[in-house]
Amino acid sequence: MPEPHAVLPMAVTQQSDTHACVGALTADGQWVRPEPVPLEQVRDRTGSPWRYNRWTAVDLGEPTVADPRPEDRELCAEPRPAEHWSAARCREWTDRYVDRGVHEALGGQRSLGMVYADLHRVFTRRATRGRVFLRFAFSDATGEEFDWIVPDVDTSGPLLARAEDGALPDDVARHARDSLLRNGPLLLTLGLTRPNNRFPGKFRGCHPLVVGVHPAPVAAVE
Repeated sequence: MPEPHAVLPMAVTQQSDTHACVGALTADGQWVRPEPVPLEQVRDRTGSPWRYNRWTAVDLGEPTVADPRPEDRELCAEPRPAEHWSAARCREWTDRYVDRGVHEALGGQRSLGMVYADLHRVFTRRATRGRVFLRFAFSDATGEEFDWIVPDVDTSGPLLARAEDGALPDDVARHARDSLLRNGPLLLTLGLTRPNNRFPGKFRGCHPLVVGVHPAPVAAVE
């Protein structure tokens, strides 16, 4: 039987031309991936039921996909907007679920986790079939460095729209990095795709991504 939950979205990405992917924390701090999420539910960020800093009421059942990840859950009814929290309150609550390093955050069988990051560089890179992806070069609290694609819709969409012939202008990239770090530590939600065996020995054959970008709140506003 489906169970009602309140979940706090911490990752919202475009998965395909028709569907999005959402990663969220339940009220007791468990990661879930409600599925399926139609892409139109995240395109309008103002009206989306999957917004950062606001809880979403959902009815979740057991996963129906083959070989489910630990976080996969069937979305059994339309998601409903629920309680809004300030960014400062969200940061205070989510802090208890942040891991120190990337490998800890995505350890075991987990495919979602969070770390604080030192953001070194924001840039774009052209990949297969001519597609252009936003990327972050960052390090976690252990000092290990990473260079990952950033499909988070709130961050990638606006920046990719400013790319010129696939490249992000230097001034735009610097401003983006400075803005993300302006008010304090940057919190990143990390996610793994399903195994594609392009990364054998790393993250269980899955592709690692930055799936949620959460700048520190402005204390004076909060």
